[in-house]
Amino acid sequence: MKYRVIWRVSLVFAMLLSVFLSLFGSLQALQASPSRDDVASASLPLSQKFVLKAAATAKVPLIIVNPGQTIESTSGQFVTTLYGQGLLPYTLYQLKDTNHTCKDSINSARTRVRTDILGNFAYSITGGDGVTPCLPGTIVVTASAGHTSYQTNFTVLKPARSKEPKLQIRPAVVTNSATGSFVSTITLQGLSAYSSYVLKDDFTCQTSINRSESQVTLTTDGVGNAAFIWGGGSNYVQASTPCIPGTYHVTLNAFPTATATATATATATPSPTATATEIPSPTATATETPSPTATATEIPSPTATATEIPSPTATATETPSPTATATEIPSPTATATEIPSPTATATPSPTATATETPSPTATATTIPTPIPSPSVTPPPAFDLAISNSNAGGASAVVGDSISYTLTVLNVSGLVPANNAIIVTDSIPVGLTDVNVSSTTSDWVVTVNASTSPSFVVATYLGTTPIRAGTILPGITIVGTVTVDAIPILTDTASVASIGDRNPVNNIVTTTISVSAAPTPTATPSPTPSPMATATPSPTPGPTPPPTLHEYQLPKGSGRLSGIAYGSDGGIWYLDPLSNRLGRVNPDDGSIKTYAIPTGGSLPDSLVAGLHGDLWFTERGASQIGHFVIATTTLTELSIPTARSAPEGIAMDSNGQVWFVEHDANQIGVVTISGVIQEYPIPTPNSGAQKIVVDVHHNVWFSEHRLGNIGRLASDGTFTTYPLASTTAQPSGIAVSADGSQVWFVEQGPNQVGRLDVQTGTISGSAIPSSKGRPGSLILTPSGRFWFVLPATNQIASFDPTQPESITEYTAPTANSRPQDLTVDGNGAIWFTENYTHKVGKIQP
Repeated sequence: MKYRVIWRVSLVFAMLLSVFLSLFGSLQALQASPSRDDVASASLPLSQKFVLKAAATAKVPLIIVNPGQTIESTSGQFVTTLYGQGLLPYTLYQLKDTNHTCKDSINSARTRVRTDILGNFAYSITGGDGVTPCLPGTIVVTASAGHTSYQTNFTVLKPARSKEPKLQIRPAVVTNSATGSFVSTITLQGLSAYSSYVLKDDFTCQTSINRSESQVTLTTDGVGNAAFIWGGGSNYVQASTPCIPGTYHVTLNAFPTATATATATATATPSPTATATEIPSPTATATETPSPTATATEIPSPTATATEIPSPTATATETPSPTATATEIPSPTATATEIPSPTATATPSPTATATETPSPTATATTIPTPIPSPSVTPPPAFDLAISNSNAGGASAVVGDSISYTLTVLNVSGLVPANNAIIVTDSIPVGLTDVNVSSTTSDWVVTVNASTSPSFVVATYLGTTPIRAGTILPGITIVGTVTVDAIPILTDTASVASIGDRNPVNNIVTTTISVSAAPTPTATPSPTPSPMATATPSPTPGPTPPPTLHEYQLPKGSGRLSGIAYGSDGGIWYLDPLSNRLGRVNPDDGSIKTYAIPTGGSLPDSLVAGLHGDLWFTERGASQIGHFVIATTTLTELSIPTARSAPEGIAMDSNGQVWFVEHDANQIGVVTISGVIQEYPIPTPNSGAQKIVVDVHHNVWFSEHRLGNIGRLASDGTFTTYPLASTTAQPSGIAVSADGSQVWFVEQGPNQVGRLDVQTGTISGSAIPSSKGRPGSLILTPSGRFWFVLPATNQIASFDPTQPESITEYTAPTANSRPQDLTVDGNGAIWFTENYTHKVGKIQP
């Protein structure tokens, strides 16, 4: 008997040791397996502390590069991040670099970045194309808006053999705004080249990391570096929860890191000889990380075994067994982790039982106890909107005094008492004698400079709570137009408040066309000689026709469709038959083309984005294409509704991409987060064709089949405006700079139509050439509208103040059938020729 007991105890210890070594080896394998670089992965996870402070005074405007010195790889490539702080909010800054010997993401394109509500931005600079290496030296970067510019520099060093893996947050201490928002930049260095890593943060508010299902995956470049623009709060990720000041952490792990906890559940009948007892531990865990040897086990015993590996006497399965089970039910007492430490042990005892509560038939089952979530009361939901009423109209002359009023409306919900409402207005270069006021003391208004660029801040101190439908007192801004405003003065204002559930209508942009003051005619002085008397010049004759030119495209191109002016100065077009995106170099006429991944996509309409990219509809594939000019990368987004046949496309001032789904009778939008949302059009079978977005974020579209003009308002409601003719067939559509008038062309009556938004009145002007079948319509910075007449092989234009005076120009190539239009930075009009292999240009 004595030897039998000793033999059994020895057997238990031997099994214990075997399981311990197996578990320890498995966990070591788990740690090493996810990364391609043993040196880098050995240092993971990486963590960085981040401090968020409460709102304070404005930051000193500057731009910096993080990290300050970038180590070049042996292939002559680098990556770093440019960060701006304290600049003008919601303003486009032009980026340039100098002293550069290789191609990078700035000097390869006319790069522009837009600041957020805090006046911050972050931009990842990559250099080296694998052909021309980046030589060591100092690179100077400049960010400019109007006459204001900021400068910084960084150094590219000689190649280094290796680097220590590093996670950095710059700046690591950030002051958030009064609305609870922040923005910073995360850079990764010295990791595995072309490998994926996962970022996580422990913020209690929504950030650009944790909104993506609690993780963001970054892929490093050939140097093992990557950069990520990280922001949080209501004004950065369209969330309503403010970011509370405190200390937080960002953690980097190897990819993949998706885990699932597993809880061992054992059932055993007590044995008088020896049983295995599970000793619960708060840190005992076992992971479901990808590894063939990862197991969650209890310690086996001759009479009771709890393991995920089948045993002849006791099986650990997800289905409870009368003898032993090991399930994946989360439990606060036994979970699965990558910590290589054995915590589940078997203690041999002649009286031990495999139960938590000793009982002859008790089951040792761990029942998960719900962990109560912190009690968080969400802020009341409401919807604020801002509008701009420009008293001077859509055009001005240097020396004019202009005045416009910002108005805030509570569209729906109840704004709670003492809820902060802040209006900001970024006035670009072009105004002097700037003054801001309000009709009541409900607003406290400030402006930082009387000569723009100026920044206006208005804080609401009036009566609260604010009920739905309430219009707050207006904020009036006046100023005198200077020559710096030529040709366009664009003003952007926004409203922000914690709890606003619809940020789409929180920004309003007003555009005013500015021209030089007319030169006064000199009156001749009296003179005794008749020859000295100035004779009035005769009335000038018709303006000479503009210059027309065509660019021959590669053979095989034809039936061209959309066209757009890119941020790189190139003219981009779509070639449906060849299934390609092409570029014309205006300087030398050279052509480059890029294949669209999906065959037979039938690309239709094209628009330039806000960040040096292009977006286009794929009618045949029901997809939206996205092309980044700097990197020449092309991706495609599938529209949720199959066979939707997207056609017209437009961009709003927030960077959202709107398009019509012709066959699905819907309006679609690619949101800032990259998600596609759809809005069914109320009128069935409308045949929606073209689309445009006004400064108030109202979406206007032509219902070609039904003869209507439709509007999707910023609050999500639709309005239909029927046209007078039953054969109207509206096609191209455009909107005035101030959003007060919607212009469109009608193919049936062959006329230009106008809708007065305020009154709903619709009028029309006949097009001289009959049966021209007018198509695409655009508004140029000069204030003129241009449209195509494919059936008569013409391009036409008119002044909105005289819509009945339409000028037509015939394309040089017969039967070319102009299809779509765009305008470049010099005011030249470019168009695609649907029936030829050419792109045309008109220089007015």
